Amino acid sequence: MADPDDKPDRHTVADHRLGSDLAHVHDGDADHDHDDFVDGPIEDNPLWIADNVTLTSVGIDIGSAGTQVIFSKVHLRRLSEELTSRYYVVGRETLFRSPVALTPYQSEERIDDAKLRAIIDDAYQQASISAKDIDTGVVILTGEALRRENAQAIAGLLAEQGGDFVTATAGHHMEAMLAGYGSGAARISSDQAKRILNIDIGGGTTKLALVENGRVTATAAIHIGGRLQVVDDDAKIVRLDPAGQHHAAQAGFRVLNIHAAHGYLLHSFLSPLANHRDDDWGGDFDGRTRLLLQVVGAVRSTWPSDRPLMVRLSCVDDEPGGWTLDDSVALASLLKKAGADVVDCSSGGLGERTTTKMVRRPEGYQVPYASRIRTEASVPTMAVGLITTPAFADSVVREGRADLVAIGREALHNPHWPLHAARALGRDERFERWPPSWGWWLEKRARAVALAETSTDATGG
Repeated sequence: MADPDDKPDRHTVADHRLGSDLAHVHDGDADHDHDDFVDGPIEDNPLWIADNVTLTSVGIDIGSAGTQVIFSKVHLRRLSEELTSRYYVVGRETLFRSPVALTPYQSEERIDDAKLRAIIDDAYQQASISAKDIDTGVVILTGEALRRENAQAIAGLLAEQGGDFVTATAGHHMEAMLAGYGSGAARISSDQAKRILNIDIGGGTTKLALVENGRVTATAAIHIGGRLQVVDDDAKIVRLDPAGQHHAAQAGFRVLNIHAAHGYLLHSFLSPLANHRDDDWGGDFDGRTRLLLQVVGAVRSTWPSDRPLMVRLSCVDDEPGGWTLDDSVALASLLKKAGADVVDCSSGGLGERTTTKMVRRPEGYQVPYASRIRTEASVPTMAVGLITTPAFADSVVREGRADLVAIGREALHNPHWPLHAARALGRDERFERWPPSWGWWLEKRARAVALAETSTDATGG
């Protein structure tokens, strides 16, 4: 008979090692059981944590015309029941979407990295997100931005400073594929068994993606977008992309004039009154003229060689210590080497007033600028400024003070000034330069006026 004080050996967790003692029960003095589960949030479960990952991501899209930054929260899940190590995106939440800013360029060759950095820093600040919060992200340069010589360096710098990035520079065909899937065209093609052509119109390029049965099967890119030119608040063109220059020529424009006067962007780089930079784009004469010379060179490379390229200068500023006529003569020689055909000689625009106040304003008061630049820089010039009569305009050209004369306010006062000038100078006595339906009546009017004047003289009236 067993001793009642004898107890069976204590059952412990160690009994489960290597699967030993599989057939057992938990009676008596066991130090554990198999049904003691603690309730709690599923997100705290180690298995759930292993299968679900949440990342903070950022996408920086630097395109031809616009730059935008988007921050998102991405939920990834591993389908462990399928015995796979692959994670799938099962949820996405947009945390912040920045306004689209104009992509800044220093020249036709370079992106303005300082201004671009400021745009992106501002987006991080508005989103209340720092670089250390970013788990993953992408920098995408496309269109005209991708063509700039410092595009790759900028992408690398942004990736390094913006967080833990997966950086990709998407070419036009890759961007076409991204647009095909991201626009929903692929899903519609799959759901409705349709062939779809997705057209993505960017600032400088247009991307095409052919989608069949939910997959992109072909892509193409066209070097023309929705923003061929950039204008300021006064509707003046301040940037013309290469495709814009090409299509300007195709549209019938025969002359292109780069406006580097009157306080606008290029003039503000030239003048020491406005340019206080201490980098390669400011300081001495070479630094302050660098941007304009690069712009002229880039435009000349795409503008047809048989069509004139002009540059308008403010030959003198309207304040002491500003740009001088000596500066303009020196710059004109460089502009000629860069590909400019004519220097358009104006003045002023950077003082308290937008018109010059340091120079007297008789008829043709800016003609001397055109004359000196033409003589000393050996470059054709165009004279402007209070040229009101055909006789004076003709004398400027005949006497070799300028090669061309342009009128501005006189054309507002009399839109037909050139036609009247041709007649006044004996070049169109029968109104043949006028539209035929007008010329016939004007010639008839001229005869009637002459006859009336003759009759008045004959009668002594």
